[in-house]
Amino acid sequence: MLALACVVAALLTSCDARLSREKRKELEAKSHNNTWLLFSERHTYHLLYRSNENDSFYGGNAPCVHIAFQRCYSGGLVTWNQLFFKRVEKYDLYTEKYIWAHMEKFRTSFAAYDKVTFEYHLPEISGEEDFLLLFTDYRTCFTLGRLADKVRQVWMIDTKNETGIHATCHSAYEGVFEDKGGSGVKTRYYIYNETICK
Repeated sequence: MLALACVVAALLTSCDARLSREKRKELEAKSHNNTWLLFSERHTYHLLYRSNENDSFYGGNAPCVHIAFQRCYSGGLVTWNQLFFKRVEKYDLYTEKYIWAHMEKFRTSFAAYDKVTFEYHLPEISGEEDFLLLFTDYRTCFTLGRLADKVRQVWMIDTKNETGIHATCHSAYEGVFEDKGGSGVKTRYYIYNETICK
């Protein structure tokens, strides 16, 4: 029984043994865009909405896209995650996909690792995409901006309740922080559907 308790405790903790819980909280308070702090914790991330209607790495326009943390490798700032989504025509959960997430520094003036490269390994397609972490509160949500074309995504962390997420995730999606020109209003293609994604 004690061995089982130790295994469960290990699974629930961060994979970066160098960071105590207190140090992690201190670093989170200093930066709202540290990809390593976000992705090195054991979470499930549900894609709430994005600015492009169809994305081949996430099943086209499939609903219920979510990523589940599996393992991390702190020496290389890399995590391994499973990707899930539902096939629209079948409404079954499709699970033969995984994503490597590589954390890097994009803005050299930042102390934090603010860029994540998703390396997709799917049966029908593979490839990489670079994202900038625009904002996260590390508890309820985060917003990503794809560097190639400024596509934006809002993800929920360990929740399926949109009303409980931090409002700044929505603001970051609209471009409040860096887009000075234009209307700032972006179309929201909702991927999470509470009726289907139970």
